[in-house]
Amino acid sequence: MKATIIVMLSAALILGATAKAQDVVSDTTTTVNITRNDTVQPQFPGGDDAIKAHFDKYLKYPKLAQKYGVEGRVIMQFFVEPDGTVSHISARDCKLENFEDARLNKEPVARQKQLKVQFALILAQEGARVIHKMPKWTPGRVGGELARVQSSLPVVFTLPKVESEVAETEATPVVEAEPAVEPEPVVETQPIVEAKM
Repeated sequence: MKATIIVMLSAALILGATAKAQDVVSDTTTTVNITRNDTVQPQFPGGDDAIKAHFDKYLKYPKLAQKYGVEGRVIMQFFVEPDGTVSHISARDCKLENFEDARLNKEPVARQKQLKVQFALILAQEGARVIHKMPKWTPGRVGGELARVQSSLPVVFTLPKVESEVAETEATPVVEAEPAVEPEPVVETQPIVEAKM
């Protein structure tokens, strides 16, 4: 009798887990894998120049990152929905660079680790804030049908150069166009957006 109840409970749990897995699969089928040949990428209204202008207008360099001389690059990932809205904004990767070592090294080691995590978080939050302000995109299409399409946008945070460095090189534009970073299954053609103070 106990063995029968255990078997029945096990079967119910397995069937329940199968149903849950199927639910998840059905949810993820709304996301389009963009490696197909019949895919049209979503477009920001006005193209790459308009994306750069949008970031120039709204992006603010986080004060804590300025204080410690932190620069970095955050790969922001999001979906462009069939209606052109942007959703599910997240930071896929964040690389921090150029700490002002003299200031950071004055902090205890535990605080240094906390600060590095905090720097990554505040750069990612700023990138997400600016992407959230984007107007509707022209949605992507797969097989001629409007589709939900995953996209990514590298955002580079760079502090101004010291006067001696500026004399050696020409002034860099606020937004640099470099090859975009591609998320694993997604083909991406968006420019890198660079934040300057």
